[in-house]
Amino acid sequence: MASRLPTAADPGMDIPGLDRALLGPVREFVSRDSKQVRAQLVRIGFSLSSDDAAAVHPSRDTLIDCLVCVVEALHAGSLMIDDIQDNDEMRRGKAALHLQIGVPLAINAANWLYFWPADMLRQQNFAPAMELEIYRLFHKTMMRAHQGQALDLGHDMTRASQTDALNVSVAAIELKTGELMGMCSELGAIVGEATSPRREQLAKFGRNFGVALQMLNDIGEVSTKKDSSKPRVPFHRPSWVWAVAARELGPDEFLKFQCIMERTSESSSADDLLLGRILAKSTELALVELQTCMDEMNSIVQNNVHLATLSRLRDLAQKVIKAYA
Repeated sequence: MASRLPTAADPGMDIPGLDRALLGPVREFVSRDSKQVRAQLVRIGFSLSSDDAAAVHPSRDTLIDCLVCVVEALHAGSLMIDDIQDNDEMRRGKAALHLQIGVPLAINAANWLYFWPADMLRQQNFAPAMELEIYRLFHKTMMRAHQGQALDLGHDMTRASQTDALNVSVAAIELKTGELMGMCSELGAIVGEATSPRREQLAKFGRNFGVALQMLNDIGEVSTKKDSSKPRVPFHRPSWVWAVAARELGPDEFLKFQCIMERTSESSSADDLLLGRILAKSTELALVELQTCMDEMNSIVQNNVHLATLSRLRDLAQKVIKAYA
């Protein structure tokens, strides 16, 4: 993706200081190693958009490459903002961008990455109707993802009712990650000119896959924060672990769970047992969610022309499990 970003030599970009204050830091950030899950979903959505091998034409690879850059740019921008909101110090093996160039410049760079994809789309050879569909999906997803992030940032689960802990956590996951991942597979379907039913199937798959990914990520975050070799870190934000605790525990145990998650001091063995129980159940249900969405896609796509793509999809699922669980 970094090679597609504008440089100081491009028209309109040769402004003194712009490369240092914006383009250079952005290029460095997006060149860091990443899992490329969203990019792979775009390509998979395109490959599965039709059961007719001739319909998924290689001539559209350039358009797919453009959409891959779109979703990776959006994701990079969201990571920059997340690191500021969460006060994180590391991202993709290096210092978070706001620690390298300062918070004001990092916020501006992240916001620029939300807008730059729309300009890049404008410069591609999309049919007008297809370009309009992409813009509509892009803006709907950004709106819903920000709603999910508002839920994520605006609720303290250690103070929430048990019902709110469940409902808010599930809604935040579906909005901030499910919608973005659904957009990825649906973008591929749009360029592949999938039928309306197939497009919706691929969008649903992407949403469910994203939900499962966020579930596993949440479990990994709580597991890391409870690592006994490090100081305990309170875990207040909505997450899959909170949703499972709210669903599985009785009222008294849930209150105890809230105390455990709020505490910064060393936990007791009983606390560790309760937390371990919830983490184990969270992992079990997340893996079921991932397997269910994989099974649904296998039942929808049964044409031999898609065997290689389905194999890539299974490999991606295993990489997600390994990376996040």
